[in-house]
Amino acid sequence: MNAEEPVFGNTKTLNQIQTAHLPIGNYDFIIYHVGCLNEKDFGFWHSHACFELYYVKDGRFNITIGDSEETLSENDLLFLPPETIHYVEYIPDEKKTFFSLIFDLNPLKSVQPKKDRRAVEAAEIDKALHMMRRDKYVLVSTAGETRDIIRRTFREIQNELDEKSFGWNISLNMLCLRILIQAIRQIPLIPNESITTDEKANLAIRCIDYIRIHYAEDITVDSLATDLFISSRHVNRVFNKMFKTTFSDILRTFRMDAAKNMIKNTDLANDEIAKKVGLGTEQTFKKLFKETERITVNEYRRIKGR
Repeated sequence: MNAEEPVFGNTKTLNQIQTAHLPIGNYDFIIYHVGCLNEKDFGFWHSHACFELYYVKDGRFNITIGDSEETLSENDLLFLPPETIHYVEYIPDEKKTFFSLIFDLNPLKSVQPKKDRRAVEAAEIDKALHMMRRDKYVLVSTAGETRDIIRRTFREIQNELDEKSFGWNISLNMLCLRILIQAIRQIPLIPNESITTDEKANLAIRCIDYIRIHYAEDITVDSLATDLFISSRHVNRVFNKMFKTTFSDILRTFRMDAAKNMIKNTDLANDEIAKKVGLGTEQTFKKLFKETERITVNEYRRIKGR
């Protein structure tokens, strides 16, 4: 969608020469459009290749989302995922004021450190996006302090759109980011326990792939959970359910298989192999090898001819 393209007929729209990009967690928050609308604005059936957020400041209106119909009232937030066809009913005499924010959230290419706070924030975003895509849309009502923050922020947005004083574009971007953060906090995130068997199987595969890629690093169940945006407890449940074993056992298997391959096919010393399989010291490597394979590293070398 073009950032300068109005979505409704009479909207005050955020016109930008360049689309705005703002970091949030490990995501790039891309702002395409923000508009303040009322009963004079007409709507039509449409969809976007990105997300859309509606917020009702005053009044109420009906919206059709695919085959579903909803009534949005004052202080309601509506999230629509990409490619969701919808239509805001046009009733001229029905007083209303609402905002439309069209945006996208794309994962940043650079990988942040495992315990970076941004990874934790990204986990919440990931869950929120999952909820939107799973349920086709998410409708929530704001209250209390959150309601006051959102209403105050949208008043500031409306003022910036009206006045367009120096720096209004930059100010609008930051206000939109504040709205997005507050809005995501209102989404009732899906608990890990409600994930389906198919989703658990997919998650199990992702965990195995993660271990396969990172076994040579100093990884733990906590670092895996952080990077995959789930809880450590849930990782353990998935491993037990899908593999009848633990994260530690599978990690040890990957490391020992890699070590045996190096023993058979290279002239690397024990301390070098230990580092390459993520065990750090030769002593740790020898101890774990003996526990797993029931023979020492040197005995294995003799058997395999190196």
